[in-house]
Amino acid sequence: MKLSFLSEMSAEPIHGGGVTLKRVLGSDLDCFEHFIKIVHYRNEPRIISEKYQIFPFGCQAPKVQKIIGCTLTAKLFRSNLLRKRHSHQAAKLLLHNQVITDQSKLLVCPQGEFSLYTLDMLSNYTKIPYITWMMDDHLLNWDENKGFFYKYDHYSLLKKHFKSASKIFVISPQLKDFYEKQFGVECEVLFSPSPSIKDFIDNLPQEIPKLVYFGSITPWQEDALEVLIPLAQQRVVTLDIFSAHRFVRDTSLNQYVNFHHPISSELVINVMRRYDAVIIPISFCKKLYNMSYFNIATKMSECIGSGIPSILIGPSDSAMIKFLNSYNAAITITSPSQQYVKDAINSLKDTSQRKQILENAQLLVQTKLSQNYMTRKWKSAFDALNSL
Repeated sequence: MKLSFLSEMSAEPIHGGGVTLKRVLGSDLDCFEHFIKIVHYRNEPRIISEKYQIFPFGCQAPKVQKIIGCTLTAKLFRSNLLRKRHSHQAAKLLLHNQVITDQSKLLVCPQGEFSLYTLDMLSNYTKIPYITWMMDDHLLNWDENKGFFYKYDHYSLLKKHFKSASKIFVISPQLKDFYEKQFGVECEVLFSPSPSIKDFIDNLPQEIPKLVYFGSITPWQEDALEVLIPLAQQRVVTLDIFSAHRFVRDTSLNQYVNFHHPISSELVINVMRRYDAVIIPISFCKKLYNMSYFNIATKMSECIGSGIPSILIGPSDSAMIKFLNSYNAAITITSPSQQYVKDAINSLKDTSQRKQILENAQLLVQTKLSQNYMTRKWKSAFDALNSL
């Protein structure tokens, strides 16, 4: 089978999506003949591999800025028409260079419109069986008055994409429900598993609980992490963060955090287990509601399988909090109110509550979040694609 990967992201384990692919697909990644990165921005890491077909986007921006200025240049490169044109040109090159032929089959992980327009263009010339895996839906917008909505022709584009897929994987139960209602298609939930199942640590925390967070500090995490700062400032807790980032909305908060350089994914679990709880932040910001409501982060299963309590901070209807609350497998802080934060920290010191959460988390990983469980889902779809 001539199997290829098509996405806006790379398949390398240097970001959440790449780590998820590695954990779920495992050695099947070695079977892929081509990795098509349909858009590559100037600020992204360079990828050197003969298997990659890379299509740069925005390289001309510095020259254009000198002519029309920064604001108009940014608007130009965000325009749907330019993105569609880029995708169509990429599709023609893929066909011309015989990267895509009538023998091709695809795993598509759309992160935006580029993958969808490219595949739509390719389908005009040849029928390509494919599995689609929606790890993110960056085309979906949120407005307090409109609710969830798509711009341009993105709704019809996605509908056509889903109807032609041999299998649709989605990142969360809430995204599954949304797509099935909106598009009338059948979806299956598939997200990053826990790389291991550790025995839980039943020791009560010391007088000052030690909290830890591993990952980026972007707008999707920043405001949720900030709710811990008053307790860190008062020495009620300590907060260690392993990240290349710092707080930027209020840089004065950085003084209350013990920052460390990022560490390799292989070391994270063992370092995590030195702490009393691990933090999973989810933004309360309404502008990011679509991300909070639908997304399950790569690190969630890893944290739940670590053997220490996970503390999720975010809206009560966010995908991760709803999922884990249904199993009582984590401590949740669903309001930025300091009383909610203090109650969560106090629950760490409650022997019976702590033990129950850790037992539930371990059972959840064993039954629903293990690598074997997630990989079986992929294998089933992979075998079906192979038979087409």
